[in-house]
Amino acid sequence: MSDHETDSEESYQTDDSDINFIPGYIMECPDLGSSDDGSSLEDDNAGLAYADEPLADDEWLQNYNRQERERLELQEKLERRLDGSVEMSEWCNCGNCDISLLTNNRECHCCFELEGCGEAMNREEVIQDLKAEGVQNAKCVTQHPGFNSVCLQKWSLKMAADRYKTKDKSKYSQTSTENSFLRSISYREFTRLIYGPLGNRRIPLPACAYIAIRNTFPIMEKEGQFTGYSDDSD
Repeated sequence: MSDHETDSEESYQTDDSDINFIPGYIMECPDLGSSDDGSSLEDDNAGLAYADEPLADDEWLQNYNRQERERLELQEKLERRLDGSVEMSEWCNCGNCDISLLTNNRECHCCFELEGCGEAMNREEVIQDLKAEGVQNAKCVTQHPGFNSVCLQKWSLKMAADRYKTKDKSKYSQTSTENSFLRSISYREFTRLIYGPLGNRRIPLPACAYIAIRNTFPIMEKEGQFTGYSDDSD
């Protein structure tokens, strides 16, 4: 495992990732013609490797441009949340979000906005357990009956660490502070609790979950600051 804590198993992609590529289409290129400079036939035909692929039409381009606009608009909206330009009351509906311990805009989602969190809280078993605890109309995913025991208990997290491996298939082990190690496992345990196993897929947690986990396992003196969510973390 890297020296920093990492997040769950799928995420928004960065600008230079393949989110900007839509499979099945290529952009139309002009005919390069034949070469008169003695270059090889292989070089001449290099631009024809995808000649049989469908060309991008107006509908595809409109769809691509729409998706790109939506991505940029979302990025701008989340950034305004992180820098405080947008009041917390305008985007947090669960009452437990806070930006004080968040590190980047991808962490600025309320659990109310994430479909998976809503589905998890509406499972019959969850509803019945909440009723048994006297909780009616739970408003936050951190009220999930398994959240405290699965995500915030030190020894539960230490036992769970054995099921995770780093990208190079190494066993998870503590290489930095204990709290950093526990946070990294807690993020993954939250994902399993809410979404189930995701394999190599990665997603950021909602702000309320980050706050609860980081308050329980705070930064130690030699850590400096939270590493935060990253697509490239182990």
